[in-house]
Amino acid sequence: MGLDIFSSDGEKNFHIGYISFSRIRAFFVLHYGETLYCVYDIILKNSGYCEDRIWLDLCNKIGDLSILISHSDCDGKLTPNECKKLKKCLFVDEDKIKASEYSSDEYRTNMIKLMYEFIDLIDYAVKNNVELIFG
Repeated sequence: MGLDIFSSDGEKNFHIGYISFSRIRAFFVLHYGETLYCVYDIILKNSGYCEDRIWLDLCNKIGDLSILISHSDCDGKLTPNECKKLKKCLFVDEDKIKASEYSSDEYRTNMIKLMYEFIDLIDYAVKNNVELIFG
């Protein structure tokens, strides 16, 4: 069980657990600063609940990355235009991730690998003008 994201042309598929998807989104936020990462992590720990003003402030500070962190992790789609915007703001800050105290070295290494795979999927959607469908 978990999340499958596939391209609308059927050529690409990305499978990830729901919790792991939340973690890679958090690690993408980490690039924008540890304070924002902590805010997003607290939101995750509260099952996504927070005051609207806190959520809006976070989204404003991370710009187009908010497309990803606001997206459902169980359904919906990302358009080629949304993927184009995301492509510009998906950074894997390996040093910060490896320095984080979250879980084991093996876990963090796997998260980094999944982040690069997700970026490849976003690149594919942009280059081939296809949607990414969550299911």
